[in-house]
Amino acid sequence: MESKIAMDTLFHRYSRSILLSLSLLISPFIAAHSIDDAQALKVKGGQPIADDSQPWQVSLQDMGQHFCGGSLVAPQWVMTAAHCVEDYDNDPATLESLDIRVGVTDLSDTSQGAYAEAAAIFVPTWWEGEGDIALIKLKEPITDIPYLPPADERTMRESGYEGAMATVSGWGATDEESAGLPNVMHTVNVPIAPWYFCAMFNGENGDLSENEICAGYIDGGKDACYGDSGGPLIIKHRGRAVQAGIVSWGSGCGQPYKYGVYSRVASFSDWLRSTIKNNSD
Repeated sequence: MESKIAMDTLFHRYSRSILLSLSLLISPFIAAHSIDDAQALKVKGGQPIADDSQPWQVSLQDMGQHFCGGSLVAPQWVMTAAHCVEDYDNDPATLESLDIRVGVTDLSDTSQGAYAEAAAIFVPTWWEGEGDIALIKLKEPITDIPYLPPADERTMRESGYEGAMATVSGWGATDEESAGLPNVMHTVNVPIAPWYFCAMFNGENGDLSENEICAGYIDGGKDACYGDSGGPLIIKHRGRAVQAGIVSWGSGCGQPYKYGVYSRVASFSDWLRSTIKNNSD
């Protein structure tokens, strides 16, 4: 299994790798979710966000450099990928090096959003190979920025079905060959792919867990990329944004016949609820 890191912080932290190798498979799903427009195929990192439509988006930074994404899922809690924080522990000296920015669109604008500090990090002891998820408790709650509710099983049945459109966002590379990361958040829409497509054709990267979901186009072209790890995959449920996935792993960015792989948030509903309940002030 390959994971990608933000190019500007190579020696600091793991970041996103996204896309699972797939073989060419002809099906109604593929036909309905192919990109025929040549221009669309050029948009690997999506389009810059023009407003504050993703206020819950989090930038995790080390020494002022963005390396992973995350999301504010409760006033005092950030959800991200476990591999983003595996080099941190709960020693205060270590946590001090983790910078958290919430509610910001342009990272170069220091006046945007809120700055937060980590109080503790929680990762399931069984996460590796079973789900790439972590919670960061903040020292102080953020009450003036909306949070993004995690999807549960009922929500996924109703709105997170195969073929449903989802949105992924972050400050990751806009192209696989990009040497740097953008300051302005980008967003891209991708359909949720059938789980068995990934499970059947991911031999070179290891087995796909039932705690993971895939999203993207069979033609490639639109996807998360380096630096997007930990960020949210969002679906609409009854008119409200909810988080269905966490950018996790894969190979390359926007390549044909390869989907992005995300931790399936609903699979961790019990862990999320109990961790927040048992560790809240």
